Amino acid sequence: MKFKNKQIIKNKIDSIRNSKKKVFFKNLKTYDYFEFKKKLRSLTFILKCIDQLSEGDIFILKNSINSKFLDDAKKKLNNLIKKK
Repeated sequence: MKFKNKQIIKNKIDSIRNSKKKVFFKNLKTYDYFEFKKKLRSLTFILKCIDQLSEGDIFILKNSINSKFLDDAKKKLNNLIKKK
């Protein structure tokens, strides 16, 4: 990504941080992880995401964690609960 684009993104985030407005959950957006990753090459998409997140949207990225990891986590959590 070009330095100019990184600076635009940084300035956008800084302006949102400095506004100190209270944000509440408003919307849930679901993206496929790999499609989302491809779209991150677009400055327009990134700025749009920053706006949406600052307005209270929550992003869910499907297919971002493989099923083996989730299965192992479930087993470990289940074992932890059984011990108590």
